[in-house]
Amino acid sequence: GFSAVLKALRKPVPEGDLDALIKVKQTLHDCADAMDDNQALVEYSNACVEYLNANGSNINPRNLKEMKDSHSQIIEQCPITVREIIPETKSQSVNNREAMKGYNEETTRVEREWRKKAFWDYETGVAGARKGLEEAKVELKELAKELKEKQRLCMLFEFPEAIADSEARVEWLTNSIDNATVLWDIAEEAQEFITDAKQLLWSEVHAEGLEDDTKAFIKRVKALDKEVRWSRAFVGLDGEIKAFLITCPLIQALHHDSM
Repeated sequence: GFSAVLKALRKPVPEGDLDALIKVKQTLHDCADAMDDNQALVEYSNACVEYLNANGSNINPRNLKEMKDSHSQIIEQCPITVREIIPETKSQSVNNREAMKGYNEETTRVEREWRKKAFWDYETGVAGARKGLEEAKVELKELAKELKEKQRLCMLFEFPEAIADSEARVEWLTNSIDNATVLWDIAEEAQEFITDAKQLLWSEVHAEGLEDDTKAFIKRVKALDKEVRWSRAFVGLDGEIKAFLITCPLIQALHHDSM
């Protein structure tokens, strides 16, 4: 309620206590966001009490008065609290900017290691890649959670741009899972297609249809997001399908009457 908010705004912030400062700044932020809604709530409550009492009710307005007083005191207290925490805010801002530089360096390392994961290598195979992608999703969930906390901190200290690089990297990591999943879906289909084609009886082979289907796979691989083309998984998939395509004209030639 308003009384708890007022108490939080008036609570002193000890020097060097980042957690206490964050709590106060978050309270100030919440007050600013809810100011119009809270004002509307006070006015609505007041109108309801006046209406009910005018129509025969006998509601004690004491609680309403306390709410109105607390709301007014919050409005008065907010700028006072802002002034009081200026020195500590300046001190912690410097420290947190440096901390964000370290965080950006850490996400750079994470991306570098991410590119080494097994699902980026075609030799891993479909089953291994899918297992790796599921593990990566769990890791990404923790990374996204950490990023959200850093974003909150930067918002409170008013330098959201400090982690723009990390935001871009986590977005890339997120997209990479989706892009790699599509790649391995195509890989699974292509491998099954090639395996089935190799097992066809000679009399069952339709060479032109085989070539058309293979070209369709090449088209799908070509349409994959450019952010996967650096990977050995892409190169391996692209190479396997194109290698099979090379055999299609030979199969067609062997079906010719002259052969």
